[in-house]
Amino acid sequence: MEKSDLLNMVKAGFIYSLSFLIVSGAFGQNGPGGVSDTDGALALVLWLDANTIGQSNNTEVTSWADISGYGNDATAPGGTGPHF
Repeated sequence: MEKSDLLNMVKAGFIYSLSFLIVSGAFGQNGPGGVSDTDGALALVLWLDANTIGQSNNTEVTSWADISGYGNDATAPGGTGPHF
């Protein structure tokens, strides 16, 4: 195998890989890290996103909404929750 043939194979592999990534990104998932969906129909059963807390600093977090689509909200009895 000549050096130019090997280079052409590497180029073709790179182009194929890049096009696969672009196409698969177009059909990506909308769960955390691109895993699963948030419609409650797949394996993702709990997603606690810190960006959804919306509390002031140093306040107790007594509930944290699950955004997976299943409604598995996290709750803590008064005085036992973590502080934001």
